[in-house]
Amino acid sequence: MSYNSANVSFLPGSSFDLDFLADLYTQTFADYFYPCVVTTEELARWARVEHLDLDRCPVLLVDDKPVGLATVGIRGERSYCKGFGVIVSHRGKGLAHKLCGEMVRLAEQAGARRMTLGVIKHNTRAVETYCKAGFQLRRELLSLEWHADADDVAQPPLDSSVGEVIEARPQDLLAHFDDLHAVQPIWNRDLPSLRQINSLQGLAAMSDSGPEAYVLFQAANGTTEIVDLAARTGARPAKLLGNLLRKLQENHPHLMCHNESADNPLLPVMLDSGFRETIRRLELERVF
Repeated sequence: MSYNSANVSFLPGSSFDLDFLADLYTQTFADYFYPCVVTTEELARWARVEHLDLDRCPVLLVDDKPVGLATVGIRGERSYCKGFGVIVSHRGKGLAHKLCGEMVRLAEQAGARRMTLGVIKHNTRAVETYCKAGFQLRRELLSLEWHADADDVAQPPLDSSVGEVIEARPQDLLAHFDDLHAVQPIWNRDLPSLRQINSLQGLAAMSDSGPEAYVLFQAANGTTEIVDLAARTGARPAKLLGNLLRKLQENHPHLMCHNESADNPLLPVMLDSGFRETIRRLELERVF
């Protein structure tokens, strides 16, 4: 069964409270590749950190019943789809294509000239939906994980010859963000998002002119997430970054890093430090 335009409509996310939107978001990710339960507090944090524009987040309705949602962040001419989905009972009926078209229309109406999103590589139905809407592959993204108790973990010791690892204030390190990134991070790890996160901690390897390498992270519920990894180009900064990761591993037994660009020249340092790939996504982009 498919739906015609007569019984399909849209309302902006701002028409609903965050409790409702968080529950709908969770429903649209039912039967996903991994558990996804979104709380009201988490959605509120995403809205603040990732600049979600609830007026531009379409809620899909069939016969006036909300059955789908797309959450969209907008920063000037750039936009980003944080989450996208249709509830299980209404999948396979062409509704995702309608939702995707409305999502793009609203972002363009708001002045955006491009939109990016991430999708698990083997989620072929979602990839097909986005490609039909005009999205094209930009790059691949890797989620990585490290456990202190993994059988194959064997990190080399810190290399004291290349410099000292110190704690540093995240806001001071972010002042050097542009100089230390060879490739642009994804939306929620880009500078505007990082500036909105209050719980960050930082480690850095410093020189007289500032940090040569740094890592920003946040810890919660027994897991520490790396949210920014940066270094100047060259062999020495790579060694410094390896030291930073090993220092982090000394104090945090479970580390994760989501959506690291596969073309990031710092990725080999993470792999050499014992991190293993867990999920591979595609970053897709549409230019309006």
